[in-house]
Amino acid sequence: MHTVTFDQYKEAIRVHYESKKIADITGILSNPSPAQLRNLCLFLLGDSFSNNDEIIIRSFLNVKEEESLQKAIADCEISKFRPIRSFLKREKDCQNRTRVELAAILVDYNLRPYQKYAQSKQKAKIQENQYVPIESNNYSQTRDQATPTSGKETGSKLSEPQKDLRSKWGFQNRNYILLGSATFLLLIFAIKWCVFPNTQCMQWQNNHYVAVDCIDQQQGFSQRNTIVPIDPYSMQLKKLDNTKEWLFFKNGKPLLWYSKQYGTIELFNGPGFHPETQKPLKPITAYIIKKYQLKPKKE
Repeated sequence: MHTVTFDQYKEAIRVHYESKKIADITGILSNPSPAQLRNLCLFLLGDSFSNNDEIIIRSFLNVKEEESLQKAIADCEISKFRPIRSFLKREKDCQNRTRVELAAILVDYNLRPYQKYAQSKQKAKIQENQYVPIESNNYSQTRDQATPTSGKETGSKLSEPQKDLRSKWGFQNRNYILLGSATFLLLIFAIKWCVFPNTQCMQWQNNHYVAVDCIDQQQGFSQRNTIVPIDPYSMQLKKLDNTKEWLFFKNGKPLLWYSKQYGTIELFNGPGFHPETQKPLKPITAYIIKKYQLKPKKE
């Protein structure tokens, strides 16, 4: 039985991370901070997590099943994500399996957890060992049915066209692969240039984040809101009008988050951190809805 080591799994995760960096038009994955990794973990919470993923995260944060995972992620120390960053960037190795599994979750490595990766590689190895080339069988049958001289000639006549054909198609396939890769990279850079031309930073303006120039510290709606590196997950955060009707829950799970500012309630469309105070947003509760006389919308 072919043994698949955990070190091989770790290397596969880091290789996948390198490919994710190329496809990331924001450039944030090229040098993620521990805070950004925590924000990413909070953003992915929900439909993106499998049962195994949730078990890993609860183990990583030491959160019991009955406790809120959203609150645990939002309240956890940023420093907990520093070893994961070092592992992905190959600055330090990681022997903690839970941290490695969380790294696989954050970069969305499909063959996770390790057991799934090992089974996949073992299955591929078995299939590889069972494979018998067709050319080998045909040549063997021809050699057995012919005389030594005719077999040699026949083998020569069959092998040369096959070699030419394989060489021709191999050359064309390599060209197609190179052309496809180059086109893909050009497309990525084109999207990045169109969506974020010279705007690798963002600033909170009024009720949402706006992409801004990192160098120009004077632009923007408000001078008191600092300019920070673009975070694609935070860019989706919006402050909502708390005088309107909103759907607060779906299947018992909160759809909106809130923060209390200067004695008033502020509603947001997702989890994250308050853009001005950087305090973690809290999931809405029935108590908060009643206390601040918010308007629930019927499904």
